[in-house]
Amino acid sequence: EVFTKLAIRVSVRGAERRRVAGPGPHTVVLDTRDVRCRAARGGHGGCQRPSTAAAVVVGNRDRGRAALPAGRRRRAGAMSGGAGSGGGAVADLKARYVAGCSAASVPPVKPLLAALDAAIESGADDGVTHLPLNGNSRELFTSRLGDADAKALAEAIVGANVAIGYLDLSYNNIGDEGAEALARALTDTETYTCRVAQVSLQGNGVGAAGCRHLAKALTTNASVTHVNLNGNPVGNEGGMAVAEMLYVNTFITHMDIGNTEIGTETLIALATVLNSNATLQALNLENPRVFSKTEDSTYHLARMLQVNRTLRYLNLGKHGIRDYGASTLAEHLAENTSLVSLDLRANSIAGVGGEALAGLLLRGSPIVELNLENNRITDHGACALEQALRRNRSLQVLNVMNNSIEDVGLTALAGALEENNTLRVLKLWGNHFDRSSLAAFLRLFETRFPYTGFEIDITPYVVDGEVQMAKASDWRGVVTGAASHGSVVVPAHRVLSEPAPGRGRG
Repeated sequence: EVFTKLAIRVSVRGAERRRVAGPGPHTVVLDTRDVRCRAARGGHGGCQRPSTAAAVVVGNRDRGRAALPAGRRRRAGAMSGGAGSGGGAVADLKARYVAGCSAASVPPVKPLLAALDAAIESGADDGVTHLPLNGNSRELFTSRLGDADAKALAEAIVGANVAIGYLDLSYNNIGDEGAEALARALTDTETYTCRVAQVSLQGNGVGAAGCRHLAKALTTNASVTHVNLNGNPVGNEGGMAVAEMLYVNTFITHMDIGNTEIGTETLIALATVLNSNATLQALNLENPRVFSKTEDSTYHLARMLQVNRTLRYLNLGKHGIRDYGASTLAEHLAENTSLVSLDLRANSIAGVGGEALAGLLLRGSPIVELNLENNRITDHGACALEQALRRNRSLQVLNVMNNSIEDVGLTALAGALEENNTLRVLKLWGNHFDRSSLAAFLRLFETRFPYTGFEIDITPYVVDGEVQMAKASDWRGVVTGAASHGSVVVPAHRVLSEPAPGRGRG
């Protein structure tokens, strides 16, 4: 829909294929050997929905398995066997790591040594399930890992060829040099086969260059299934490298590139790739840098959701999609049968968008969890959701915190909960309770919630005959019937005039 002419050339280890679709001025070339994407751009010609995208990777998916030797076609996380991995692979990893740290003049990380010692003592010498090297831990908070630490660890992993279930390097000071070194530990060679299943670099300083190295390594990697780059400034250049990688990779099921400064070009590229990707199940695209019309990216993401049958979890928080984008998503999701979790927090969605999403639920959408926190659906959207909740039999988790819902809308939602037997979790704090809604929820707490295991983030209480509302600090315990247990007591006028602020970036 974006381009009327598109030619794609994919080359993986010498195997080349070409896809050409329609006439027009746009050509995109994808070369997975060096992970580059080049676009030859002209005018929009006959395009009905022109886009600001510089390059988009599209076409029927050429399965990455065809480019991989048969010996590498196995799922990640297997803890048995592997080239060069004997019974002492963990002990070998520890020895190599200590030696590498000594050579680089950096102290070995104590939590890493402790995890390796625990694995050795348990007899699981061939691999470890978890290497907890997150910099926000108590042990590493004041001595976070840098590029030199990452290099020493990566070289030791390659040398020992050890199996690692989850490599957690989040919230450290790893930059592009460290990412390049870690990419070597994710790259299969003639003498080394990567055996890492999940890797997290969340909250580091990896930029576009480091992301390119990681994407190139993951293009033909057959072991990694979960990748977390959240909070790294990879930008559009790094985001495009990720899109190109996902075009070929057929093993990654969970990808997190939220808060990475990606833009419209990356969003459209990812949407286009996912038209045919049959592997990815969870994708976080929260908080992109979108400076063009948000309809550009939202339209393509909606079209992708219409045809994708694999994606189950999608985070589109802070995209600024507003009512038009919410209506577009709802329209195209009507044909989706796989998505079960949709996060639309902080998108300036008002009543019309809320009504459109409620209509989607009315039509029998399989969505189990819907997050609308920090929007403004008001009573309009809340009353529409009330009608949906009376009939929907799929939704189990609904978050409408801080949505400018007044007494009428809250009372309507309470009425729907009298009939709904599917919803299990509801978040309402930050809206404007008054007499009618306070009484309605007090009745639910007295007659229904204690017997259904319902989880809600508010709890009513009575003072001098007047019903007040509190935010439950331990809101999973509120449904036992102890209305004041685990709660922060707040007078009703505070709830009405000063809604609790929404959750910030985690």
